[in-house]
Amino acid sequence: MINPVVQQRLDQLRDLLHAKLYTEVAIALTELAEPLFWHGATQTLISLFEQIPPEERNTHPSLLIAVGDAWRLHYDLHRAGVYYQQAFKVAEASEDLITQACALCRQALLCWRRGDTVGAVELYERASNVLQPVAADHTVWDDFNNGYALALSSLGQLAEAEQLLQRQLRVFQRRGDLGGQRMMLHNLGIMIYLRRGDFQAAESTLREALCLATASQQRHGEAYVLNSLAYTLNSQSRSSEALSLSRQAQVIGEELLAPNVIAYACFNQAYALYRKGELQAAESACQQALAHVQSALSSPLRSEILLLQAQLQQEHNPAYAYQIAQRALAAARLQDDLWTIGLCLLSVARLCIRVKQYDQARDALQEACTLFERYGDRYNILQCHLLTAHLAQKEEQWSALSSHVQALLVYLNPYPELATESTDLLFELLISAIHHDPETITRLQSLTVSWGNTFKPLMRKLLSHPDEQIHR
Repeated sequence: MINPVVQQRLDQLRDLLHAKLYTEVAIALTELAEPLFWHGATQTLISLFEQIPPEERNTHPSLLIAVGDAWRLHYDLHRAGVYYQQAFKVAEASEDLITQACALCRQALLCWRRGDTVGAVELYERASNVLQPVAADHTVWDDFNNGYALALSSLGQLAEAEQLLQRQLRVFQRRGDLGGQRMMLHNLGIMIYLRRGDFQAAESTLREALCLATASQQRHGEAYVLNSLAYTLNSQSRSSEALSLSRQAQVIGEELLAPNVIAYACFNQAYALYRKGELQAAESACQQALAHVQSALSSPLRSEILLLQAQLQQEHNPAYAYQIAQRALAAARLQDDLWTIGLCLLSVARLCIRVKQYDQARDALQEACTLFERYGDRYNILQCHLLTAHLAQKEEQWSALSSHVQALLVYLNPYPELATESTDLLFELLISAIHHDPETITRLQSLTVSWGNTFKPLMRKLLSHPDEQIHR
């Protein structure tokens, strides 16, 4: 619903169109672009733009960028790129440094979305060179700092990315720009804290972003934050909460005709349903998610949907699940997002262990652990160690297994959800270690009793075991 003030300006603009005052129309539409984005009225922007004759509309670089943004939100990256390139040419001819840099940043964002992270970094560096004479608090740095941070996060350079996002957040706070603050908080939560395995920081930051999106009635922004919050809660096995939030995001996505918002929401619902044991409903939601992901995009989301499908298949058809996981990994490598590649490698390793391809499992785990160490992602590093222990068990490397089990019981303490989720595997590994390596008991005696609070389900299983040695 467009508010009365914006609607009045739209009516005035249509009067200018009717009078064929096209220069005035282009200027007015450029000024109206941001309010239209806030209200999800991107199709209105495109429609009005196309009523301006080409010889007039193609001379306004800021308007060209706005229309490119509208097509980007409609997931037509090719058409968005055409407008960004045209905007750069017009700005370059008029020696407009600010708009040149804006156009370069938008092109870089498209490169990142397509999976060309190296190309994105090169374009951001070009934009930085163009902006050298421009003051650091100018609004043109907004897109640069945010977009460059996203590219750096994809490359695992989280410290540099966080620094850019925090700097830009402070700028938006000084300006009182709620939309900008929401975007920075969202990206800090999902692209920095979550990728470090810091679920508490990710959740609190995303909830703050959601409050800002709701207060400023930014529907697109609200949907993105709802989805990212649902993703974070799913990572903590809080399935019911994730299901509720993702359904809210889907309603907004359908309202705004935003297919990737709907796809993300359906994926989050599928994951939550999988965690709740509703496998058929989860598979159906996965299919809906894939149907809404645009085929032109090599998206990390596509990879994660395929990964979930592999998990759904792994019990009754591990060979087919392995094939799906390999497809997910191939898609992630195209996108060149290292964190998503790590997730895919974990899934491939898990399935390789199931089908007894131990050498491939070891290679996948080594690469995954290297990538997650680059991010400082403690949660997924633990996942690597858990699977490495499982691999040691399968290969009957008992001393290594004993060491891995001890390390896991120490380092899993901050992650009770993962500890609970892994109870059956931990129990199996611990029993094997105790039976095959006498040193295991000695190593475990060095643990403090506090770890038992995290591992209550495991403790119950151990105490019900018939072997008295296990009880001791």
